[in-house]
Amino acid sequence: MLPGPTNRIEPALRRLREVIHRRRTRKNPLYAIVSDRNQQLTVRVGDELTCDLMDAAPGSEVIFDNVLLVAADGKIQVGKPQVAGATVKAEVVGTTRGKKIVIFRFKRRKNVRRKTGHRQSYTKVRVTEINA
Repeated sequence: MLPGPTNRIEPALRRLREVIHRRRTRKNPLYAIVSDRNQQLTVRVGDELTCDLMDAAPGSEVIFDNVLLVAADGKIQVGKPQVAGATVKAEVVGTTRGKKIVIFRFKRRKNVRRKTGHRQSYTKVRVTEINA
């Protein structure tokens, strides 16, 4: 091994390999792809997702009924456009906020400067069950 910075990279690479191995050998082959307003999410039971802000209190249940695909035990059901009768139930964990975005408008030589910022609010949910 080379002396210096590469020794600090080794543990990080080892952890990354372990994470990739765990993802490839997951115990739960059941997953679904749901459409939540403006995004499509791949979900498994126990996953924590960050969705757009919802009007739901922490601890309440949310049902995603716009399920596009369900895969269980090697069988894949693809909806046209949705899988009939499939739902994904999730529990609201709480709300969180995204990274701050800075918007800076500027016109040279005109003394025009506008600096504004934005932080998007999100709802964090934990998937409890997938019904196919």
